[in-house]
Amino acid sequence: MKLSYNKILYISIIIGIVSSFFKQNFFETDLPNIYSLNNFFYYFSYIFILISTFSLALTNDKWYKNHILKNVYFILILVFFSWLYGILLGFKEGNNPILILRNYMFLSLSLPAYLIFSKISIKGIIEFSLRLPFLIYPFSFIQIPFAIIGLPSLLSIFNVFFNNEFNRNLFAYTYFYSSFMFFSCLFFSIAFAFERNSFQKILEKFNILNSRLTLTFYGFFKKYTLLSIFWFIWVTILAYFGNASILYLVFSLLLYSFAKLKRYRIKFISLFFFLLIVIAPYIYKYFINYFGYKRLIQIPIIFEKISILGNGLGSEIANKGMSYGTEIIILGVIVQLGIFAIPFLLLIFIYLRNLFILAWKSDGLSLLLALSYGGYLSTLFSNPTISYPWTYLFTLNGVLISEILKTKDINQILEDKNDLFLINNG
Repeated sequence: MKLSYNKILYISIIIGIVSSFFKQNFFETDLPNIYSLNNFFYYFSYIFILISTFSLALTNDKWYKNHILKNVYFILILVFFSWLYGILLGFKEGNNPILILRNYMFLSLSLPAYLIFSKISIKGIIEFSLRLPFLIYPFSFIQIPFAIIGLPSLLSIFNVFFNNEFNRNLFAYTYFYSSFMFFSCLFFSIAFAFERNSFQKILEKFNILNSRLTLTFYGFFKKYTLLSIFWFIWVTILAYFGNASILYLVFSLLLYSFAKLKRYRIKFISLFFFLLIVIAPYIYKYFINYFGYKRLIQIPIIFEKISILGNGLGSEIANKGMSYGTEIIILGVIVQLGIFAIPFLLLIFIYLRNLFILAWKSDGLSLLLALSYGGYLSTLFSNPTISYPWTYLFTLNGVLISEILKTKDINQILEDKNDLFLINNG
């Protein structure tokens, strides 16, 4: 099998999904040798990406110089140097060496990621984005045993779900660390339900259904659309009740609704803000009292620790002796890098800007495709438990595909009979 940049992405992401299966709590307590495979896969994928990327860079001299993605590529290079700065400052400040190197080691892949994506054409990036969900669909089935185990406890907590007796620990959940990747499958299922005609055309245009594997799971999406939607809601949301996953799904559905209700936008926005005002106290109670109070009280502490030049990677974020929740969005990396965290903020800004542009253009299918790869973005730079090489490459693909579709959305690509956009951009 001849290695290519596309295959580096496929292999590393699939390795990530498989390895997340071994990072379950019961493996840690009962089968520690199996649990340790997660670390093996982490370093294996890291080394695989480095070696394969740079070896291909030496033998493949074809670069795709397009103006669409040049700003994102430049930011990726800045991210790499920001990581180097954080490493050097962390050692200078005497921070914990293990935390310095381990928690943000995936950011060292910013340079290989630049090499990977800049040597894939615009057409190749779109093809990858359209094909990947069909390839990872079958890997969601490894979650079936945990879904069966967790179903009785999920049913048992419905009676207390909306009152003060509810606690997430009542639910025998399992943290499926690659669950955010399956947002791509969830939004593809939604696309089959509400954007079927255009979706079918774009899949045919890019020859996505030219292999038996993709064709098989295309049949699953098409024939069992509602079942697929339910299943991937389970994998991404119900299997864990994660704050970030719930918020991302709500955000995505609201944005998609805004895109589809073009004629009723003023009414939609008015109703949204009215409901937000009414239910804001309940939202606060739900996410703070039930999920995130320990994280909330640390926000002022973290703000006190923010400085212009940062404290270096591996620095103590919360006060010692206090329990610390890592998923306080992007504040953690700002504490550690100061103004050198700006490249990370720019990646998030570009992605969110592109999503709102696509929603405003009312291109629901382009929006769903862009949303498919953004699940990790809110916590990737602050939560070491999901900061892996494959989650980083997955997220960067989301930023790139959103930038492409902002310039030329799916409807415009379909209308471009001569493929001038794809030809002019490699």
